[in-house]
Amino acid sequence: MILATATLSLVRCTDEPSTPDLALTAADSGQTVELAEGSSLTITLESNATTGFTWEFAVPSESGEAEVVGAPNDTILALDTLRLKASPGLVGAGGQQVWAFEAVGPGSAQIGLEYGQPWDGGIKRGQTFMVTVMVR
Repeated sequence: MILATATLSLVRCTDEPSTPDLALTAADSGQTVELAEGSSLTITLESNATTGFTWEFAVPSESGEAEVVGAPNDTILALDTLRLKASPGLVGAGGQQVWAFEAVGPGSAQIGLEYGQPWDGGIKRGQTFMVTVMVR
């Protein structure tokens, strides 16, 4: 299994993406999913940036704690876009963070996300999301 260590630039996108081949939510955490090379995957997680909480890439360390290290291995999964979707018309309301990936080559990658406040002293590990993606 390849754990993510590559750093990728994130692009904010306001246009709605095309329909993904596979769409995941918090309910899919802990699962192993399969994608064909060239397929797309989205992950949509509830978020409320107005509270200072955000989702960041993370993978478990040897101690079992999550460490933020970057996006999945970009030879297997390429991060296409990251979007923030706010609830319309409600100041301070929660929304969603959405990641779109493309399966670019065969192999497996683990996508780990951690919800917390990213600054020193902020609350960490509010929630976690982890999925293994097998690209065929």
